Amino acid sequence: MKAKNNSTYTLHFTTSSLFITLIIVFGGILSWQNYKKTSEILIESGDQVFDQINTEITLELGSIRKSVMQTVSFIAHSSVGQTNSVLAPTQSLNLFSIALANDSNLSAIQIGYPNGDFFIIRPIYSEHTRQTFKAPDAANYIVDTINIDEQGKRSLLRLFYNARLQEISRNTAIQTAYDPRERPWYKQALESKQATTTSPYLFHFSHKVGLTLTTQAPYQGLVVAADVTLDQLSNTLQHRSTTPGSEIVVFQKNADVLIYTDNSRLIIKASDGSFKMAKLSELGSDVLDFLSIDLQLESKSLNFKFNEQSWLGAIREMHIPGGHSFFVLMVSPEKELLSSAIKIRDQSLLMTAIIILLTIPIVWLFARKVSSPLRRLANEAELISNFDFSSPVKTHSMIAEVDALSTAMNMMKSTISQFLSLIHSLAGEQNLDTLLQRITQQTMQISEADGAVTYLYKEKENILEPSFMHIGDEDIKSLKEINRRAMLPHEIPGLLSP
Repeated sequence: MKAKNNSTYTLHFTTSSLFITLIIVFGGILSWQNYKKTSEILIESGDQVFDQINTEITLELGSIRKSVMQTVSFIAHSSVGQTNSVLAPTQSLNLFSIALANDSNLSAIQIGYPNGDFFIIRPIYSEHTRQTFKAPDAANYIVDTINIDEQGKRSLLRLFYNARLQEISRNTAIQTAYDPRERPWYKQALESKQATTTSPYLFHFSHKVGLTLTTQAPYQGLVVAADVTLDQLSNTLQHRSTTPGSEIVVFQKNADVLIYTDNSRLIIKASDGSFKMAKLSELGSDVLDFLSIDLQLESKSLNFKFNEQSWLGAIREMHIPGGHSFFVLMVSPEKELLSSAIKIRDQSLLMTAIIILLTIPIVWLFARKVSSPLRRLANEAELISNFDFSSPVKTHSMIAEVDALSTAMNMMKSTISQFLSLIHSLAGEQNLDTLLQRITQQTMQISEADGAVTYLYKEKENILEPSFMHIGDEDIKSLKEINRRAMLPHEIPGLLSP
């Protein structure tokens, strides 16, 4: 509330405004500080999650590779790897079934022979596999063998086995152009002369992305290989997704996607009926399409704007055994990633607002309690300025300085009132002794002293001479008695100038 002067304000308004403003300012600062610190913690946690995902996938790939490579090596050094006959694996199906049952990551075990013969066994884990190969309902395994006849023609024979490895049906042999010696996994095994892993590629029959682990058998030119799909790692990414809008993807340098939270988007069917691995820009994700345009393949944090909202993320390079390098990309909308921090900030602002609402009446009443005595003293000062001494000052305050000011004003008002009363009463007094008596008595009362002495100045002698004294209820006119009581000298030279 403004006072009469537009440039000034009441103490009540000023005090209330000051305290409320301080509460709002400090509450806002604390809320913002909590939001910033919590955001920093969440962002750091996000970076740790990115690194953790990278580590998990690397370790999982390493673990898969190690276990599968042990299986491949065991088969290569079994009786199967000691002969050039494609019939040997068929006669040792129990060995393959045990290997497949012990490792769910295996999608196939295959053997390539130096003469171009080929053997492969596939477990039927899904209805998709059953439909792809048109397997009977009772079938648990699919075995393909390729033989070269005397005319040099290659024929493919497909057999179906149940869980007890009993043949339940077979297809008519058909001619095929497939030659394992032309496959990268076969060539890579012969060139390296040790266990090796191919780069990820699209499996022809299953239409899944995976790796092939190969090794040479003791028999010259015989190569044992195992196919491993990356479906399990896609499931790992699904469980590691931090927010609903987050995107996590693993891809190669050429942008071919290897692992994605939605397996159905990894493979794209072309217009000619062929299949290929999806690129980053072909996953159906707008934000991944946006990033693929100018994505730098180096480990770094990401902070960018897309569709009018801020995104945070990171790209990490991962190295797996076998000399291959992949990249893990993870991005999340800032609002989702920092939802906890935003919630804390909103709660802090709400608490600040509640505190302000509860504080306003308290501050208002406290300011009123402080300012009311001052306002009453101001009114008393105005009465004094108008020479209105009809009532004493009765203002009291819990503030010591204000209470002391009230006492002083009360004394001042009483003193001025008494002086004015004295002046009025002496104005018509003709008797000097009576005048001195009244002056002395009134002066003692006004000053609240124990006694008072009135001096008269004698101009000729240039001295002050006591003429009247009042102590308690006693009036003393005798000069000798006054001097004795007051213990003052008769003469005070130089006290007054002539």
